[in-house]
Amino acid sequence: MSMVSLQLPLDIGKDGLARNVDLRASVSSFLRLLITTPYGACAADDGFGFIFNNLMLENFNEADGVVLGRSGVYGKKISGTSRNLNTFAAELQDAISRYETRLSDVSVSMVYSREERDIYVTVNATLKESGEAYKYQTTIKVWK
Repeated sequence: MSMVSLQLPLDIGKDGLARNVDLRASVSSFLRLLITTPYGACAADDGFGFIFNNLMLENFNEADGVVLGRSGVYGKKISGTSRNLNTFAAELQDAISRYETRLSDVSVSMVYSREERDIYVTVNATLKESGEAYKYQTTIKVWK
């Protein structure tokens, strides 16, 4: 049975709230909402959202604890915490598994590009309804 979901962003027309029959588009919209909602900002569920908002990344060599040189992609540590991109990827994977029940076998990876000041997020999963592979990619800007 095919599910019909509310379209995000919400679109109110003469027939009421618009519906989205494209499962991939609906899941992608929900993931965008989950990633961009600050953790704890949802009054109905303070566990909804993602903690990665408004944090500043610093360039560290995780093994040695020293600031890295000038090559393209770096391993990162979050300023003032012991969190790194692997920790954030695991936390996002847990949030997706908890809140986006239309997906299974969720995996999340994050890569930081110092030159672009971007974190590239990739979500790979399986759509439960069809068993098809699903991929979502987005970019998070980092403070300068």
